[in-house]
Amino acid sequence: MPLANTISVLVVDDQLTMRALIRNALQQIGFKDIREAPDGEEALKQLL
Repeated sequence: MPLANTISVLVVDDQLTMRALIRNALQQIGFKDIREAPDGEEALKQLL
């Protein structure tokens, strides 16, 4: 099983466009479980 299928990724950036670019790049290399947050506070909420 490829490593990208077993890893969860949380993309944190205040710019929506940047998050979308990173998400697309990760999807292209096989990542499936990708979450997004606009800031550190929201990222921590998603992790807890």
